[in-house]
Amino acid sequence: MSNKLPFYLWRHLEGKREHDRFGDRIVSGDINGDGLDEWVIAASTATRVKGESGVARIPYFDAGKVYVYSHDLQLLFTLAGENYGECFGTSVALADVDGDGAKEIIVGSPRASSSTWSECGAVSVYSGITGKLLRRWSGNEDYARLGTAIAILDWNGDGIPDVAVSSDNFDPNGLDRNGKVSIFSGSDYCLMEQFTGIGREGLGSSLAAGDVNGDGKAEIVIGAPRFSRAELRRIGRILVYSPKKGLLFESIGKRPFDQFGYNITVGDMDGDGVDEVLVGSPMASGNDEDRRGSITVYSVPNHQMVFEKEGWLEQQELGTSILPWIDGTDGSGKMLAGSRNGAAYLLDLKGNVVHEFNGLDPEVSSHSLAGIRKQGEQWIAIGAAQAMNQKKYKSGCVYFHVLRTS
Repeated sequence: MSNKLPFYLWRHLEGKREHDRFGDRIVSGDINGDGLDEWVIAASTATRVKGESGVARIPYFDAGKVYVYSHDLQLLFTLAGENYGECFGTSVALADVDGDGAKEIIVGSPRASSSTWSECGAVSVYSGITGKLLRRWSGNEDYARLGTAIAILDWNGDGIPDVAVSSDNFDPNGLDRNGKVSIFSGSDYCLMEQFTGIGREGLGSSLAAGDVNGDGKAEIVIGAPRFSRAELRRIGRILVYSPKKGLLFESIGKRPFDQFGYNITVGDMDGDGVDEVLVGSPMASGNDEDRRGSITVYSVPNHQMVFEKEGWLEQQELGTSILPWIDGTDGSGKMLAGSRNGAAYLLDLKGNVVHEFNGLDPEVSSHSLAGIRKQGEQWIAIGAAQAMNQKKYKSGCVYFHVLRTS
């Protein structure tokens, strides 16, 4: 392994209680209009305690919490799930849907129930400035789990970001768990488009959006890791849809139980102005079923794979998380890749390990990744949702690494 770049561990934050899984999701962006990016960190199985400062405390297990920090890790405010088991923070995205110049925080609670439906899921929109709840809507099918994944794109071309949300457990026949992706208007939250999966594939287990065909408009990329074909069970697939042209691209996994499409993101890896599609398949097994994992990168305009890297350790599960990354020291495209062996890796586009990040606990996993840039510095946040802090089982933590670029 190599550690060529001068990163240093700046700080790490820890979850408060057992099973919080702090660091389950991390996103970054300017949510209050101050010109600096904030960190938004989810603990999707955190317990909310009603009346915590009093005698008659009522715990709501797995309600979930989302913590909002300034760029220098000052806690600004906290958002929390309301009810037992809703897993608030399973998905998180940022977008300026109300046009005030600051991004709102959009949070998925896939196990939330309504007065009518069980585990129908819910999506909540909060002000990034005050944390005030602006909008919340629920799914309308039992156990469909709206909010499993969220992506942001302008689907109808009106200049306002729209919200794509998956219900990966959607089950039209009561048996199939086909999955569904719904796109809601950012202007009035009406339903504009839906895609429904087939054959228990779990359509929408992962979502991403970006301009992947170079037409200047964002497309949606949908993962279906449980997709099967003939005798090839759970090989997985990804699908790319355009608002006007429909299905643009499809890629299918190679081996049974690889669950290709488990994790998806997009980013311009080669600087040509067009986003590539990055796919993480942590369950990919090579020839010996040892879950080494893999990362694959596709060019949609060329309909071809441009990069593939398989894990090199047994049970490594490379591709648990992925983040496109532009190296501020030389401007080259790279990618951060998480695993479940306690390490995250910075890879160049030839698949070489440029830097390896390790946490304080050898059993933790790099479950989520995010980054921000400031003048002369790049910061990387690595979420270790399984970490045990001071004997708090799976309380989770986030490590912050800094690279000085000038």
